[in-house]
Amino acid sequence: DEFVYAGYRIQRNVVTQTHRLLDPRDMRLAVGSFEDCQGVFEQRRDERGITLASDHLVLLLHGYLRSKDVWNPMARFLRAHGYEAWALNYPSSRQSLEEHAVQVEAVLDRVEGIRTVSIVSHSMGGREGLVDTAVKTSQTGYLQRRMNKSMEDAKVHADGTVRNAMDEVIS
Repeated sequence: DEFVYAGYRIQRNVVTQTHRLLDPRDMRLAVGSFEDCQGVFEQRRDERGITLASDHLVLLLHGYLRSKDVWNPMARFLRAHGYEAWALNYPSSRQSLEEHAVQVEAVLDRVEGIRTVSIVSHSMGGREGLVDTAVKTSQTGYLQRRMNKSMEDAKVHADGTVRNAMDEVIS
């Protein structure tokens, strides 16, 4: 996914580099360049009055060898409780972690009408997949637990800084 808004998504095929616009039920509405798909979306948004459910976005990121569908139950729950919930799709086995980070950054750069972003990620797939063949589960579990613990009080502020619970800038 390169653009998401109220369940609509513009995806880029990692092999062909073509884009497609999908509606909230994953029905294809357009194919072509990003700009072509964006134009179709904007027309549809204007004609149908499509708006966000909230200005608080919860971005759901799946793990290795998974898809956005793993988040369906949580996304439904979050939407029912007034959040804008977007589960992103990305080719977890075809790109590096750095390339995925660039993709997520691009999606966030295109966000409209959102004041707060919360990110929820799932990394168990990576532990259960290739990582376990190279590193013992106990080591990866320990590293993951330490990483999660070190970031549990981190928040992204409106000025783009990441701060800890004492409001100190950490990134």
